[in-house]
Amino acid sequence: AHFGLGQQAISENGSEKRGALTRIHLGQNFDFRTDYNEQVQNNQEQKVLSSGIEYRYATGTISLGAKKINEQRNSGDISSSQLIARFLQRFWGGKVEFEASAEKNMTSDQSVDYPDRYLMQLAYQLTSKTKIVIGEELAYGNLFNATTTRLGLETNPWAGSKILSTLNQQIGEAGLRTFSTMG
Repeated sequence: AHFGLGQQAISENGSEKRGALTRIHLGQNFDFRTDYNEQVQNNQEQKVLSSGIEYRYATGTISLGAKKINEQRNSGDISSSQLIARFLQRFWGGKVEFEASAEKNMTSDQSVDYPDRYLMQLAYQLTSKTKIVIGEELAYGNLFNATTTRLGLETNPWAGSKILSTLNQQIGEAGLRTFSTMG
């Protein structure tokens, strides 16, 4: 086995992915964003279109949007819609950051990949480029429910970059599991 760039998970064999992201500045504090992603694998197809508006102010961000998911799967077609909200607030001169987000399905037809999700996260700025992050994510789906607690470090070594490493503990369909992520 090889290691490094150009590697692909075996679950992704035979897949094609396409997408586009646009962001339109609507003034000093507002952005309108759209994101389209399409994935085809083994005669199954998933198309996701999301759009929303983001308001930025001196100590935070508020965004509201919607997501449309269309899937053609061997088990049948799924079409679902989600409302998306995100709130981020910085305190004490930007040293502490609180984030809350929600993705709520508005139809009973629900994608396995896009359950109802709720996230609350707190971050503390350790240095000018690195912060410690702790968060709790709840996911409620038609086929499973999961709770994930994460603790980790996020660093921005240069402008526009982000490296995140977390230790996660999840209670879900397969029971309790502990894992780490880096990327």
